[in-house]
Amino acid sequence: MLISALSTPADADRFRQAHAVLQTHLLMTRDLPIGRDFLFPADSTSVRAAIRELTEIEHTHGRDLHVDYTQINDYFLLRIIGDPAQRDEIENYFK
Repeated sequence: MLISALSTPADADRFRQAHAVLQTHLLMTRDLPIGRDFLFPADSTSVRAAIRELTEIEHTHGRDLHVDYTQINDYFLLRIIGDPAQRDEIENYFK
């Protein structure tokens, strides 16, 4: 998981907090050939902040996973993709 690659305790705390919020609000997942989609409610300000925070941290400190999100109506769709060797890491991202 990314937490081991974070250089400061502050970054690790930001990641843990964002991850925990999203983990508790996860509505459903959808498998993709090269990753997975995660669906969250967009009506929560804590989810909105957490998804932005997690994506920013992944973009800044992440290694090989590609993480991005978009809002679709009342939902946030977070997409995580990578190569086949990262399948387990992606599938277990919010477990």
